[in-house]
Amino acid sequence: MFSGVVGTSGGRKEFSVLGDVANLAARIMGGGKYGQIHCDLNTRTMASPFFSFKYNGHIDFKGKSLSIPTY
Repeated sequence: MFSGVVGTSGGRKEFSVLGDVANLAARIMGGGKYGQIHCDLNTRTMASPFFSFKYNGHIDFKGKSLSIPTY
């Protein structure tokens, strides 16, 4: 993943986050219902000492050959 300012010198610049993790997060976010938070297994594993999670099933996402477990 890369996060930082992107753009050309003398042109328009903006802060952006690029990479596979950012793309997957955007796709997981887009599939959720209003007022809910969704995440993948890696995020669940790291945050499980602080939060409770409910398994939402495996979902197929564009650009991924395997379905991803979501919580």
